[in-house]
Amino acid sequence: MQYYRIPVTLIKEYAYCPLIAYYKVFLIVEPPTESMMYAKEKIDRSLVEAKLRGEGVDGEILWSIPVESRRLNIRGIVDLVVVNGFRAKVVEVKLITSRRSLWKRYRHHIVQVVAYAIAVEETLKVVVDEAIIVPLERGGMVRIKLTPPIRNYIFMLVREFEEMVRSAVKPRGTIDKVKCKTCFYKKICSLALNNPMGNHGS
Repeated sequence: MQYYRIPVTLIKEYAYCPLIAYYKVFLIVEPPTESMMYAKEKIDRSLVEAKLRGEGVDGEILWSIPVESRRLNIRGIVDLVVVNGFRAKVVEVKLITSRRSLWKRYRHHIVQVVAYAIAVEETLKVVVDEAIIVPLERGGMVRIKLTPPIRNYIFMLVREFEEMVRSAVKPRGTIDKVKCKTCFYKKICSLALNNPMGNHGS
């Protein structure tokens, strides 16, 4: 992993379900989902910027910024960064979200935006003290403070992911089986579970 920067989206998938990240690395890449394509194509930048300004977020707004972190060995393209002097806020736009759902079933979105924030600090040489998730359709913004515990959690996830890649050992899947209902890989998981010689990760 020394010369290869890990896409932040893979760390997000690992946080959602380690098996999804495993399958994407070793087997087959999932095609873009409807929500992914909708989010990319339908972002109203002026609406997002208006939401940010309405919440008192000031500074220069930079869209689609490539970032990387040598310390974390990650890379990606963050939706937007709001730069104000030597400080910045990192923003990701999601289709539908709420504070309650983010901290429960969709915590992987928090992992993604915080990982981007760490990479933004290294890339732009700024201090990021807050990450923001803006809903594309309804709901209020969710603001996340970049505390030491949440930063440490991201470092731990990245190291776990790197160990999974190094060892090529299939990890256990999510314990939240509701996530499995719409998962692209659910048939692969079912085949593995029904194969007595398989490596049972889920």
